[in-house]
Order: sequence, then C-alpha cells, then structure tokens
Amino acid sequence: MSRDDTEIPASKPPHAVKCRHQSEPLAPLRQFDPGAGPTSLVDRPCWGLWRFRLRNGGLAALTCDEGGILLDGGKPQAMSLWQASGLAATLDQGGVGVIVGAAPGVVGLTVEGCRDPSGRIGEVAQRLLAGIPSYAEISPSGTGITVIATIARPDACAPFRRDGFRAYRCGEVIPVTGWHVPGTPSDVLPVEAGLFSQLREFLS
Repeated sequence: MSRDDTEIPASKPPHAVKCRHQSEPLAPLRQFDPGAGPTSLVDRPCWGLWRFRLRNGGLAALTCDEGGILLDGGKPQAMSLWQASGLAATLDQGGVGVIVGAAPGVVGLTVEGCRDPSGRIGEVAQRLLAGIPSYAEISPSGTGITVIATIARPDACAPFRRDGFRAYRCGEVIPVTGWHVPGTPSDVLPVEAGLFSQLREFLS
C-alpha cells in the first residue's frame, strides 16, 4: 500500500469522510437501486465492484474483486448487475459500477469537488454536462459528477487522473450510484470521441 493510499476506518462511513474539496460531510448517499442507472446497461454483463479509499487527501472509488480486494492494474470479472449488487452488499464502503471495455464503447469521466452540500453544481461540471450530452449522475462521494457515454473508438479517450478529474482506463470500474442528475439523458448516448479529447485538454 502506498503512503497516499489509506484504508477508511470501518467505524467511519464514506459519507462522513471529508474530501479534499469538501468542507463538511454530506448526508449519506441513498442505497443503490439495481433498477436505477443507465437503462441500456442494466441487463448487460458489464458490471463490477469498487471500494472507497483515501488517496492524496481525497476520497477515491477504486476497482476491486468479488472479495473486496483492490485490483492494481488487474481486470475485474464482469458480471450481471444483480450479481454485482448482491456482492456489493457484503462490501465495507463499496458499490457497483460499469467496467470500461465490458460494454461496447463505454467510457466515463468524473469531476470531484464540484458539488456543494446544498446540491449546487459548479461551473466546471456544468461545462462537462453541456459538453458531453449523455447520462450523468452524482459520484459516490456526493461531491462530484460522473458522465458515462459511448464512443466509436474508446481508445481515443486516454485515461488520466489530475486534481479531482478522472477519465477511466480499460478494465477500471466506473462507479454507478443511480443518483441521476436532473436534466441529463436517462441513458448512455453516443458522443464524438473528439469531445472527450477536447474536455481532457480543458480539464488538464
């Protein structure tokens, strides 16, 4: 385990951990409903698991296996949402998500620290939502926004992680909460690969 990767104490739930951009803990996230989330992905065997870990002073949702062991570069087993949901119920501070590469063309981008305790979304995240017209939801920390879309060439969306911004690499789990952002599409939609490239340059 690196010095920047710290397990969250079992006595302190994820919503009670202060993130780097978060002044006060948010209210607990609602329990994930297997019927929620991107509608076209619900019945696909493209789901995996993640767990919270403190990284570089912030809260990160990292890919793990069925036993809750964090995977460092390894690819998780793809499964149905119903199977993943059952396993997630046994995890301490974890949940379900879509595995990049397990469903055709699916990519994801998360911006953390852009949502305050009142639910207000910051300007950067608003630009993200306007720039990628696809399914969007609140991230597991409660302080961020995740957009999930499909592109013709997923390899054109290079993964990166910097200052609260994260684009997911092939094999990583994009955490899904089902906490849909009002006004955005209810399902993942195809977008131009160039949009992700332009946003990557803007966010980095």
